[in-house]
Amino acid sequence: MNKVLFVEDNPMLLSIYEIAYKDIGVFAKSVNEAFESFEKYKPELVILDFNLGGETPIKFIDHIKALDSNIGIWIVSAYALTPALGVIDIAKEDYYQKPVDITFLRSRIDNYYKTRESK
Repeated sequence: MNKVLFVEDNPMLLSIYEIAYKDIGVFAKSVNEAFESFEKYKPELVILDFNLGGETPIKFIDHIKALDSNIGIWIVSAYALTPALGVIDIAKEDYYQKPVDITFLRSRIDNYYKTRESK
């Protein structure tokens, strides 16, 4: 089964993710929880907030890229992140600015897995 790790420190948004993506999601609210969840569930896609309680997930992203260079990494942020910040390079696949439409994001997730399965 395809698993997506959602990393979000906003409790309300995390609750929305938990309801909308309960069939495919694994959820974490901090970088530490993200490390634990990644190791335990081995998701194929990670969707994470770029600013987690003032903490950027750069070390986490570097860690999972080292373990699996094919993993999908999508950044979601309330801030307009520019290429000058290197976020586009960090986010292996995609970047979305909040608020993200839940239905749109689900269709992107579904397309991501369809594309991976066809390779």
